[in-house]
This record gives sequence, structure tokens and C-alpha cells, in this order.
Amino acid sequence: MRTFTLTLITVVSSLHGTVDAAVTVDSFGGGALALTTLSTNGSSFNGSQADGSISGGSREVDLALATGLFGSTVTGEVNTVAGIFNYESGTFANGSAALTYDASGAGLNLDLSSATAVEVEFLATDLNFPVTVTIGDGTNTQSVTLNTTGPGTMVFSLGAFGVPLDLTDIDSLVVSLDPIMAGDFAITEIRISGTTSTSGGSGGGGGGGGAATAGVEPHGIVLWILGLGCSFYVARRNRRGTAMQAA
Repeated sequence: MRTFTLTLITVVSSLHGTVDAAVTVDSFGGGALALTTLSTNGSSFNGSQADGSISGGSREVDLALATGLFGSTVTGEVNTVAGIFNYESGTFANGSAALTYDASGAGLNLDLSSATAVEVEFLATDLNFPVTVTIGDGTNTQSVTLNTTGPGTMVFSLGAFGVPLDLTDIDSLVVSLDPIMAGDFAITEIRISGTTSTSGGSGGGGGGGGAATAGVEPHGIVLWILGLGCSFYVARRNRRGTAMQAA
């Protein structure tokens, strides 16, 4: 019985250990915001929120409506209670959103030379659409675009951003999302996997080459449910074992 219990604990721990350690850029726990475009084609709105939980201390949200018929609009909301950035489109609205992190123009000064990827975690996506991550070192910028495949984590390998880019001194990070008409999505976190630190503000240099990869990692709630189920199963077996011994 003891061996069985330890085996279950080991399995659950191993599954949880497959998720790399990460540094949070934004978990949307601070800087509440609600923006809605006009129904006029080409209308756009933006807002900046300051909060200590955000990388660089601030987040800029840009919301744009390319086309909107019959009064349709798009809405972007940072819900700090739920910890999500929620984007909703009207039935005939085709819009986009961008989240910018650059310490309000002062620069993030992040050393990502030992980091592995930028990750965007989706709680939900209504339809598949392109997501572009752009990082800059103050002089150069590089972008990688991937298509969503449903809820889960999109992984943008830092090796795919190429040269010229100085990963030892990254000043800006932008996540741009372009759903199709009537598309909706919700993001729970933007993070950087691997090791990061504050740089000394050096310039120049370059990054590595490679292919972009997109993967869907299991959401934390899935692992939690698995662990809970195992706990109930172990408890039930323990009760049965006790009853048999008493008999």
C-alpha cells in the first residue's frame, strides 16, 4: 500500500515537473482596464496601466477595429479579479489587439540570453488566428508569428527570433493578436521560460537562429484535477485496507 501511494505521488510530481520554470511578464492581476472601439471602420483606442506586478511596471493595450457592420465593436478588458485579458468581437466585427511591455518607454533591460522562450497562455480561443511576438533591444526588433491551436500555451522559441538582436539587453516585448471576424479569446498569462535577469543596458550583439515551435502544454488545473483524483483513489484503498485488517 505504501509503495502504491508513493508511486502515485511520483507520477503526479513528474507530470508537474515537465512544465519549465518561468518568469511572469503579466498575469493580469493588476492594472484593470476596459476598452471598446467605436463601430466606425478604422477606429482604435489604447490605454496604459501601471502596476508593480507587470514586467517593467506598466502595460499598454491597443485595440483596433478594421471593419464593423451594423454597430459591431470589439472590446478588450483586463479583469484583475479573474486574472485574464479578455477580448470579444461583435458578430460583424473584425479587430485586433496588442499588448506592449517596455517600462513606459524606459526599456525593460532584460537579459534573456539564458531564457528559452516567450509563452502566451490561452484560457480560451474561439477560432484559430495568428499571434505575433515581437522583441526589441532598443535598436533592432524581430518577430515570430504562430497560429493558435486552442486553449493552452503557445511557445515562441527565442532561438527563432534570429539576428541582429541582442538577447542580453531586451527593452521591449509586444504580443499582437489578430482574430478573424467575430473571434474571441482570453489570455491568463504571458511569461518567459528559463533564466532571466536585469541587464546592464549594453547594446549590439546577436541572437541565435532556429525554427519557431508551438506547443500546447497542459493547463495547471488539469494537473490539479489529476492529483486530486489520485488522492481520492489512495484514500479509498487505504480505507479498504483498514477494513480488511479489522476483519
